[in-house]
Amino acid sequence: MKIKLVFLFSLFFAMTSCALLKNEEAPEVEWEKTFGTENFDVANSIFPTKDEGFIFCGYTNSNDEEIFSFWLTKLDKRGVVEWEKTFGGNENYVANSVIQTSEGGFAVCGYTGSKGEENTDFWILKLDKEGNPEWEKTLGGSDFDVAISIVQTSEGGFAVCGYTSSEGEGKNDFWVVKLSENGEIDWEKVLGGNDVDRVSSIIETQDKSFILCGYTASKGNGWSDAWLIKIGKNGNLIWEKTFGSPNEDIATSVVETKDGNLIFCGRTSAKGPNEFDFWVVCTNSSGKQVWEQILGGSDFDKANSIIKITGEKEETFVLAGYTASRGSGKEDFWLVKINGAGELIWEKMLGGEEQDEANCVVQTKDEGLIVCGFTTSKGFGEKDAWIVKFKPNSKD
Repeated sequence: MKIKLVFLFSLFFAMTSCALLKNEEAPEVEWEKTFGTENFDVANSIFPTKDEGFIFCGYTNSNDEEIFSFWLTKLDKRGVVEWEKTFGGNENYVANSVIQTSEGGFAVCGYTGSKGEENTDFWILKLDKEGNPEWEKTLGGSDFDVAISIVQTSEGGFAVCGYTSSEGEGKNDFWVVKLSENGEIDWEKVLGGNDVDRVSSIIETQDKSFILCGYTASKGNGWSDAWLIKIGKNGNLIWEKTFGSPNEDIATSVVETKDGNLIFCGRTSAKGPNEFDFWVVCTNSSGKQVWEQILGGSDFDKANSIIKITGEKEETFVLAGYTASRGSGKEDFWLVKINGAGELIWEKMLGGEEQDEANCVVQTKDEGLIVCGFTTSKGFGEKDAWIVKFKPNSKD
C-alpha cells in the first residue's frame, strides 16, 4: 500500500517532539570554516579521506572577470587547509563531484569551457594523493556537455554521469560514461526525449548495476518530473520511472537501502507552481513508489543530497539542502534526519541574514557529519565556500 506523508509547516513542532521522545537531538557544530576570495567561490561536493580529513571541490573566481576555475581543497580533520589546487584557463572550469579512490588518490568531474564560450565538455581528472594530475579525459561535442557525478565502481573503474546537448534527441539528455581505471572509455549511454532531461547523481547498486536520478521534461505528468533509471553494468537499460506532480519536480540525489530499496530526494512543487518543498521518495528495487514525504513551508525549500547513516541499529538517512521558509535569512542550510519509513528524527538549520545553501552531506570517520555549500552571510567575498563539521551524537 502506498503511504503518502505530507508534513506541512504546522506539523514540524509535533515531529520535533517525536524526535525528543526517540532520545536523539540534532548534532552540535564542532567547527565551521569559510574559504574563498573576494568574488564567487562555491563548494559543490565533499568527501571524507582515509587520513580522517576531507577533500572538497567546486569553483573559484579570483579575479574581477566572470571566469571560474576548477577548485580542489584538501583539509585535515580540523578543517585546516593542507593543499589546494585550481585548474583553468580563459574560459569557465567547474568541478561538481569528487571522490577518494581505492589507492588513495582522487577523481573529480565537472566541465571545461576550453573550446570557447559557446561550448563546454565533460572533464574528468584523476589525481594522486597530493592533487597532482595523473590523467584527464575531455568528452563532448559541439554544444554543452556537463559532468555532474562520479563514482568508483566495484571493479576499479569509474562511472560518470551528466547531461549532453551535443548528443541524443533533445535539448539536454542524460549521459553516462563508464571509464576504465586508466580513463579509457568502456561504454557510454545517452537517455532522453525531445525536451530537457538532466541527470543529478549516479550510484552503483549491490547487484553491480547503476541508478541515475535527475529530471525529465520529455516524459511524465508535469512540466518536469523526477526521473529514476536503472542501467546494467554494461549500460543496458533495465527500467525507468517518473515521479511528480503536474508542476515542477526534480530528483537531486539517491541512495540504496540495505534491503535494495531506493530513496531519492529533491524538490517538488506539488502544493503549487510557485512553491518548492523538500521532497523524499522511497521506491522498491523495481522503482515502484513505497512512500513519499514533503517537508517545507510557504517559500522555496530544496534537498540537494541524501546519505545512508552507518553504525546505528536502525537504518537512517540524512538530507541536506536549504530552506527559505524558515531559519534566520533569505536561505539557510537545512539538515534533516529520517528513518527508513520517512519519519522525521531531527532537523537543523544554520545560516545568517543572507543566502546560505548546502550542496552535499557525508558521514565522517568519527560518525559525525560534514556539509559543504556556500554562504553569502559570512566569509571574505560575495560568495564563499562554507564547510560545517558536526559532532557525532552519543549512543544510547
